[in-house]
Parts: sequence; C-alpha cells; structure tokens
Amino acid sequence: MSTKHGQRIPGSRALKGLGPVLRAGVCAALLAGLLACASQTVGHLKQHPWSLDQPQSLRTNYLSFDFLCSQDPKGLQVRGQAYPRPDGPIPDWATWARDLWLGVYLSDRSGQVLAQKIEVLPPQALSRARPIEFSFILKPHSMGEPGPVFISFGYRLVLAPGPQKKTAQSAEDREDTPVFFASESALTRF
Repeated sequence: MSTKHGQRIPGSRALKGLGPVLRAGVCAALLAGLLACASQTVGHLKQHPWSLDQPQSLRTNYLSFDFLCSQDPKGLQVRGQAYPRPDGPIPDWATWARDLWLGVYLSDRSGQVLAQKIEVLPPQALSRARPIEFSFILKPHSMGEPGPVFISFGYRLVLAPGPQKKTAQSAEDREDTPVFFASESALTRF
C-alpha cells in the first residue's frame, strides 16, 4: 500500500467493500452454526406419557387439556380440547381470547423436543363450557433416546372480557379494557 502525504491509499476499491461482506459472511456462518446446535426442550413444562387411543388429561398452569393420541397415515395425531382450569388463576372476566396460539410437543424422557406443531387460532370465546377444539399431526424427525415419549402443550393467551369492538374507540376506552396474558412454551437451547 502506498502513501500520499502521510495518508494510506487503498490498493483497490474491491478490497474496501470486502470488509463488510466478509463480516456479514462470518456472522452468517456463526448464526448457522448456532442454529445447527440449537435444540428445544420442554423439560420445564408438564408432560404426560404418550399413550395410544386412551382418553387423557393434562393440567398446565392456566389450562386443562383433554386429549386422545392416535396413529394417522400422516403421523401421530393429538386431538382434543383446552379450557381454563376451574381452580386456576385466570380471572372470571377473561372469557374472550383476542390472541391465541396452541402447540403440542412430543419429547423424550429428557424433555428434548422430537416434534412440534403450533397453530395460531382466530379470536374466540374461551370457557369451560366453550373449550378450544384442536387437532394436530406430529411428524417426528427422530425418536430421541430409547424409552417412552411424552406429550406437552404450549399456548399463548391474551384474554379480555369480550371481543374488541370494530367501532372507533378512544385511546382512553382501550386503556380501560382489562387484559390477562398467559404463556407456556418450549425453550430453545444453544
């Protein structure tokens, strides 16, 4: 590299642009490496042993799940319904799910996720009398360590006293509407 009046002059303009490109490439390679090493765990969630064609129940922190596991030509099927725990912490006024997703996880004994399915559901009423119906097909990529497999459920709930009105409300009206939030899901480990 030559100098002119004590300043460095780059040898090529192509090298000047290589710095950011090289940095982006290194960052992309590191991210890909981290994602390749990432795994999901449900060891912190309530788990129920996988059992074929038998009605089962599982209570989480906020919801109860009644479900049936079966074989399906496309994979392993889990279908049933979810509803607020009668003895749980969801307030009585929180009967409308504004924002709702449900998920099911198949895991091994250590909690390592073998398969998962998550669905975003439309806003709807939610009570013991009006449970959330679900049906998932799981396609495990492997069966993990030898031994039994387990079912866990995840969810994200934003509950309110009723549907949000489509009419223009003032910001004060929206702020006065109470909201209850609950969430349980798998954790990603790197």
